[in-house]
Amino acid sequence: RPALKNAALYWTRVLGPGAANDAPAPIVVFGDINDNNDSAYSPPLEDGPYKGATALAAWLVYNYKGDPTTLKADIIIGGWPEKGGIKFYSKDQTLRQLPTNGKQLTLGSTALHELGHALGILSSVIRSKGIKAIARFDSVLTNWDKHLYNEFGDRPAPGRMVVGTKALLAAHPEAFYVDISTNKLYFRGTQVNAVLKGAMNNQVLINAWEDEDLDGWNPEFSHIQTRNGMMSHYRYRNYGTFMEVELAVMQDLGYKLDRKNFFGYSVYGDGLTVNNYNGYFARNGSGTAYLPGVYNPTPLGVGLHVYGSSNTVTQYGDILTSGFNSIGIRVDGWNNHVTVAPGTKVHSDGAEGLGLAVAYGKNHC
Repeated sequence: RPALKNAALYWTRVLGPGAANDAPAPIVVFGDINDNNDSAYSPPLEDGPYKGATALAAWLVYNYKGDPTTLKADIIIGGWPEKGGIKFYSKDQTLRQLPTNGKQLTLGSTALHELGHALGILSSVIRSKGIKAIARFDSVLTNWDKHLYNEFGDRPAPGRMVVGTKALLAAHPEAFYVDISTNKLYFRGTQVNAVLKGAMNNQVLINAWEDEDLDGWNPEFSHIQTRNGMMSHYRYRNYGTFMEVELAVMQDLGYKLDRKNFFGYSVYGDGLTVNNYNGYFARNGSGTAYLPGVYNPTPLGVGLHVYGSSNTVTQYGDILTSGFNSIGIRVDGWNNHVTVAPGTKVHSDGAEGLGLAVAYGKNHC
C-alpha cells in the first residue's frame, strides 16, 4: 500500500495543481498471482467532445462527468511466478529518481508507470491474432495515437491497417507502415519540441513491435523509448520517475502541469557547448516563474539534466533544492564535460538529496 500511495502522490504533485477536477480519481488495483506482467487501463471515450481521451484523462483534464462505472483506472499487479513471486519485488518501495532495486521490481515505480498508461500513454492499436506483423487502429483513435508518426511522416487514421514488413506493405499499400526490423515510430508535439530544442529530430522514439510469442510480432505502440527511461520497455531502466521530455508528452496530451517545478533545464542534444544560466528554485504561486534564491521543496526535482552525449556544459545559474531525493545535476549519456562556474551554488539539501549524480555512461568529467 505505501508504494501505491507514493506513485499516486507523485501524480498528484505533477497533475493536481492544473487539474480541472480536484475530486479524488478512482483507481482500482487488482493482484493476479498467476500473471507475469503488470498493466493498467482506462477506457478511451468513443464519442462526444472529449473523444479519444482516456476516461481518467477526461476526468482530470476536462472535468468530464460521464458514466461513473468507467471513470476510473484499473491497475493489475502481477504475481510474477516465473520470477519467484513476491520475492521479485524489492522490500524497499520508496520512490526514488535512481532505482535501488537491482534485479527486482520496485512496486512504486511500477505503479507510477502503469498509471502513465491510464492517464493517456495508450494506443488504440489492435493486434490481428495469429497473423504476424499485422494490426489495426481502432475506429476511434486515442489522443496518444494522434501524435504518432512513422519514419516517413505518415500518421495513423481510424480503422487503418498497420503492417510491419515491406512484403505486407506491397500487399496493403494503404496501410500504416512501421518496419519490425527498425521500429521507427515517433511521438511529436509542441511541448516535446520545446524540451528537445532540435535534438532527436524533435521527436521521441516509441516502442512499436515486440516479438512476444510464437504468434508473431505484437503491436505495442504505447511506451516511450527514451534511453533507460521510466516509460520505456527496455529491460534496463535507471529512472524511477519521469524525465522532462516525458512530462512534456503529458502536456501535449492535454495536461496542464508546471514542468519547470520538476526540471530546471535539460540537454538532450549531442556535441553541444552549453552555457546554462537557467537556475532552479521554488516556483511562484501561479507556477509561471522561479523565485530566485528560494529553495525548491518539491521532491524528486532536477536542476540540470544532461541526457545527451559529448556535450560541454557550464552551469552558471544557481540550483537550490530542499526536496526529498532531488538532484542538483544529473548526467547520463557518455563523454559529457560538466563544469560548475566559480561562485555558482548547487545545493540539494533535502533528505537523500544528490548534488551531482553521474547516473549512466562513461568518460564523463
